[in-house]
Amino acid sequence: MERIAKQGSVGVAVVILLLLPIVGCGDEEVVEPEPAPVPTTVEITPDAVELMSSGATAGFNAVVRDQNGKPMPNASVT
Repeated sequence: MERIAKQGSVGVAVVILLLLPIVGCGDEEVVEPEPAPVPTTVEITPDAVELMSSGATAGFNAVVRDQNGKPMPNASVT
């Protein structure tokens, strides 16, 4: 009779061990890494300038933005 009780306990322990991985991983949230930024748009300001004389120059500013609209401060514009 004692031998039957031990076999039953071993069977229950095996079932519990087999179910632990299934029960333990159900609520994990998979976090995907954010894709690398890709230069997508360039904003140039001012929109227009008026040069008053021959050889005059004007300065412009450019902001490069990625696919999510975030500025890319180290992007080079030439």
